[in-house]
Amino acid sequence: MEIPAAVSGRRVTPRGVHFQPSDYHGGWCSSSAPWPRAYWLDLLQAMGISWAVLLYSGRSALELFDGKEVVRWLLDAGVIPVLRYHTTLLPRSFQGADIVRELADIYADYGLKPPVQLWNEPGNPREWVDSDVPAGWWGTFVNLWISAAQQVVAAGGWPGFPDGPDYNYTERHPFRDTPRWLWVNGHAWFGVHPYGLGRPLAYPTDAVSRLGTPITEAEYCAALDDLAGRPEWWDPPVAEMNALRQDPNWRNPDPVLWDGQRSNYTACWWSWRLVDYQARDVLGQAVPLIATEGGWTPKARAGTGPGGQDRRWPLDTPKGIGRKTLAAFEEVAATPCFLAACPWILATEDMGGSGWPDDCWHGWAFSDIIDQDTGEPYGRLKPVGRMLQAPPGGVGAAIDRIVTAQGRLDGALAALQ
Repeated sequence: MEIPAAVSGRRVTPRGVHFQPSDYHGGWCSSSAPWPRAYWLDLLQAMGISWAVLLYSGRSALELFDGKEVVRWLLDAGVIPVLRYHTTLLPRSFQGADIVRELADIYADYGLKPPVQLWNEPGNPREWVDSDVPAGWWGTFVNLWISAAQQVVAAGGWPGFPDGPDYNYTERHPFRDTPRWLWVNGHAWFGVHPYGLGRPLAYPTDAVSRLGTPITEAEYCAALDDLAGRPEWWDPPVAEMNALRQDPNWRNPDPVLWDGQRSNYTACWWSWRLVDYQARDVLGQAVPLIATEGGWTPKARAGTGPGGQDRRWPLDTPKGIGRKTLAAFEEVAATPCFLAACPWILATEDMGGSGWPDDCWHGWAFSDIIDQDTGEPYGRLKPVGRMLQAPPGGVGAAIDRIVTAQGRLDGALAALQ
């Protein structure tokens, strides 16, 4: 699908975000919601957001609020909803072609096809009836996805293949095990989930991963920014972190993208590069990528258990997540096949959902933290939300002003025509 340069007068950027993890949208789209629709749409525009992952079941993405469908409210604001199919647990088959057909009629008004991600993480027990992932789940899922993708294409939609997590590309290979025509003709896209998990954007090629470069106390303090005064965030202490950096079991001077059996580009932001490599290797070309989850969340780390966690970097703070998110969006903008990144997660309770309070860009968690730059508490909108709006006078702000002005001019000219 060709992505138009602008939607509803707003230039399309690669910036996106995952909405609340619920398939009902009255908690934000209703004008009577605690933070009503106008608030969220204004916030998305201020942050330069052009994409939003929406869970839907049945007709929930088509529900009318004040006379307009949920998806149309977003499209009229210049935001493209990426629809995450949330109706049917595996191994039940896809039943939503009629809904896609209605969605396609709406999206066509904006020069688009509805991007529909079919299921989400098929190796996850939450995707299956009774949380029971069968031994031969891959073959079962692939057959169901192929059938569903063909129905979505026929209905005028644009099907997405969901991330694993952790496809091994030997026994389970999305591009080898699905019809080639869906990919080489641009009829499908891949929904990557590149979670940073406490690691830097350039992992595993950064200096710490390759060389074990130590961290100073001053650098540690700077990384913790507004939370440096809280002892529980110094995990582990400087000396222990440096010992881990020097541990040969952690260091990797020559990281491997793919050697036919393994990759070091897993459990990190650059896991999208492994997906891109596999597509080019099998198909001879890139495929469209959209990150339908991913990014960085507070305190998250790769690995499990005290001995298994990668503790070579300071814990990600709300401000640190903002810095990494801005850098990730810049990388996406410079990668033609990477259409958009929709990091986890804009809000839960504040948009009518529940769970994951620490991860939210907007919510009660961390709201009492004092911003050392302003002397004010964070409040409901966390630093990433403010950083995406670019400070007045900065280069980012100037670019945003130019883009906004151009979008308004484009819209005015279109109206005159």
